Amino acid sequence: MELPKYFGTIHPEEWLKQVKAQCYLKDIEDEQKILKICKLMIDSTITIPNEINTFDELIKALKSHTTFNIFKDSCKVKLH
Repeated sequence: MELPKYFGTIHPEEWLKQVKAQCYLKDIEDEQKILKICKLMIDSTITIPNEINTFDELIKALKSHTTFNIFKDSCKVKLH
């Protein structure tokens, strides 16, 4: 199984869980290494600040990007 790339089509917290799970399966447990991998797996059209140093900051940045609002709106449409 490959590391999932983040395109904004999944909830950021769910995506982070998937990346962490893949890292743990490959014996990568250092949080800073996992965070670096996460940053590399974000699609280039989604820009995030370079100053992100924690998973919480990463999730906050991904949720503030317009792709998250599009994702939420599409989920609402599917429910109706």
